[in-house]
Amino acid sequence: MAKETITRRASDNEYLHKDFHGALSAGIEYLDAQYGPQAVRQYLRRFARSFYSPLTEQIRRRGLEALREHIEAVYRREGGQVRITAGDDEMLVEVQACPAVTHMRQHGY
Repeated sequence: MAKETITRRASDNEYLHKDFHGALSAGIEYLDAQYGPQAVRQYLRRFARSFYSPLTEQIRRRGLEALREHIEAVYRREGGQVRITAGDDEMLVEVQACPAVTHMRQHGY
């Protein structure tokens, strides 16, 4: 029998990380219980500054349109539904379906 090799990349798979949100939530609860709300705020500030620095720069350069595009892309990638209404200096984000929240509720966390 001939040997058959299949090559796959992560990008070949559907984007899926359902338990990430629950794990992050548990981590934040742990920080709060062990170290208090100030530790949670410090962690979230550091994380957001680092992780979202490219988005922050885009918002500085392009305004709310960059944030709108980011939110729409995240919800599209994760299979959610969101409606965004934006003006020059404000944006309303209405979430009709959030797969992360649905998954967390179904699993009791």
